[in-house]
Amino acid sequence: MILINYCKRVKKKKITRNNYILNTSFYLTKYVIVIHIALKAIGTLRIKRGIIKLQNVLECTKSKRSN
Repeated sequence: MILINYCKRVKKKKITRNNYILNTSFYLTKYVIVIHIALKAIGTLRIKRGIIKLQNVLECTKSKRSN
């Protein structure tokens, strides 16, 4: 009886450990995806800002040349 109970406990522990690993990996992948999307968004924003700055610089140089 004691041995059977011990085996059951060990099995339960293994299952919970696997579930824990699965859950953590799932959450980690979620966070990685979110961070990736955020980084992409930041990158596009930076690119847009850069383009706007370039446009401003070009406009400034054009206006200076015309003057």
